[in-house]
Amino acid sequence: MATHRPESEAIGRRRWLVVVSCFVSALATGSASYHTGVLYVALLDVFQKDVVTTSWLGAIYSCTFALSGPLASTVVNRFNCRVSLVLAGLLHFLGLGSCYFITSFPLLYPALIIAGIGQGLSITGTSISLLYHFPDKNTLVSGICVCGSGLGVFIHPSLMQVLLETYGLHGALLIAGAIGLHSVPCGLLMPLSRFERDRRKNRQDQETSSLCACPNVASYLYVITYLRFLVYLISLFNVSVAASSYYLYVPKYLILNGYSHLKASFIISFTGVGSIISRLLSGVASLDPGVDNILIYGGIIFIAALVAFLIPVTVNSTVAQFVLAVLYGLYTGGSYALLGPLVLEILGVRHVSTGTGLCMFAAGIGSLVGPPISGMIYVAQHNFHHAFYFIASLFGAASVCAMCTALFPRREGDARAGELPALALTSRLQDGSPLLDNGVVVVVVEDGQLELAADTEFQTASREPFLDHRGIKEGFPLLEDRTDPVDEKVASANQT
Repeated sequence: MATHRPESEAIGRRRWLVVVSCFVSALATGSASYHTGVLYVALLDVFQKDVVTTSWLGAIYSCTFALSGPLASTVVNRFNCRVSLVLAGLLHFLGLGSCYFITSFPLLYPALIIAGIGQGLSITGTSISLLYHFPDKNTLVSGICVCGSGLGVFIHPSLMQVLLETYGLHGALLIAGAIGLHSVPCGLLMPLSRFERDRRKNRQDQETSSLCACPNVASYLYVITYLRFLVYLISLFNVSVAASSYYLYVPKYLILNGYSHLKASFIISFTGVGSIISRLLSGVASLDPGVDNILIYGGIIFIAALVAFLIPVTVNSTVAQFVLAVLYGLYTGGSYALLGPLVLEILGVRHVSTGTGLCMFAAGIGSLVGPPISGMIYVAQHNFHHAFYFIASLFGAASVCAMCTALFPRREGDARAGELPALALTSRLQDGSPLLDNGVVVVVVEDGQLELAADTEFQTASREPFLDHRGIKEGFPLLEDRTDPVDEKVASANQT
């Protein structure tokens, strides 16, 4: 096995290059819409529109990144995560950069929609790339990577406020778009996973065959008929309605209660501090095989409901608002870190990109309708107090839905906690060739044995258990969908 160590180390270096690329893209592009609340106040001042009309623009900008989830997952399925990140940077810059030349309020809608699609390509591309490269420790790596989004929550609101005061609305949007261009080099530097390379080869083989099918349609049908996943989508929808309303209206709410524009932007930025901590801790906690990811998700969302309820109660205390901002980030940030791992756990690797896209779409619908509904509550009640009680109730409903997923049975083939699903088998089985590349490397050696390499620890097993039972040993399942037939060339090797 010593001869395979250099290759294993090279794979490790490429994987951590993926982490860096995803982190930077999440920081520069994926978390850009967190400045929407600050931008909302500026739009009210510059264009002098009413609260509900302006909230629609903010809602559309906030939700487009999520509504574009199915489009982004299609890009990933048809091409790869690298293409998704490059397009993300270009579209984000095109959308926000074009706002520099726009003086008519209606023209802001298509510009911000384009920018939102770019953000959606970044979020979906980074999430799926991590699952492809780190299926065996995806929660921890996702937690590290989405800290880029958490850092963005801390940076973008205050940065946007400084840019607005220095360059005005149009100049600030141009610079924000240029920041999003950082996703382009991130995408160019990102290596393809073995799964993406094998999928591209299989697609080329299918295109030359008269039996080519429509895998995307089949995948969507599989996902949308799975009740356990649909209940999770409802929970995610409620979270998105609540979160989009929070980030849009907190700055305005604080300003109406005597806070300065800069202090209000600082308070919303402090949610990023808690978000960073939460995303890391959620990733670490989920490594414990005795802890259920859905239990973590439901628990932290319930506490977020309590935090949202306390915001109007303590609005006159500056210290309390800073503390609540940190707590809000602490008990909502982990839900984003767990999204990808939960989709992987519920649906498995084969449908993870489709499931992620649908999750983004559900979140987008929630982000679209949330701010206008909260705005109408404000207009009807003439204050934001009831709007925040509405936000708290939505978080509570999301927590209940999360817990209800346990009431629905799993489908055969679902990934279980602690399993290491295989992404792909290579098309060749010969001495010295690695079969799997997802933290678990299986190598066929000359004596007909299979060796399992997980980091620096090696275990061996005979070929027979692997070919007959699809597992090296108990605790190391190798195929995500156990109902699928074994690769034909592996079966033929068994016969020889």
